[in-house]
Amino acid sequence: MSPNPPKTGAACIAMIASPSGGLDMLLKHTASINDDGKSVIQVFDSKSVVSRRQLMAAYENAKARFSGGANRTRSMANEMLLFIALTNQINDAIKRAGAKEGSPVVVFASTMSAYSKIARLLDTGKQVAERSGSDASIFQKMALLQIEGS
Repeated sequence: MSPNPPKTGAACIAMIASPSGGLDMLLKHTASINDDGKSVIQVFDSKSVVSRRQLMAAYENAKARFSGGANRTRSMANEMLLFIALTNQINDAIKRAGAKEGSPVVVFASTMSAYSKIARLLDTGKQVAERSGSDASIFQKMALLQIEGS
């Protein structure tokens, strides 16, 4: 059963869920949606995401890197992973914040269209809750990544 999409005001749709067909199937489907060039979907280990604001900051920072030509990866989704993991090394980012088999995941979708394409692969879903006090230090570290990446 696919979860109902959360109400959103911005481009961010973030759900904590378990992949119904396994992580590999979810990641393959995610890659095909990202290839359309119009949407960004990324799957994170749920332990690495503390808030929707953190996801939106990672998304906006990734967009800024791409528009300024300072991106370190070939995709917006992977650039977001760098910001969520607070590193400029993709291998470290995958270890720190990448989805792991058997663990709940956070699914970020930049558009409702992208969300609707991925929702059917999710068993359960709930909106990402805000955890107070965590965002300020995360945003400071993201800003340092932007400075170091320049």
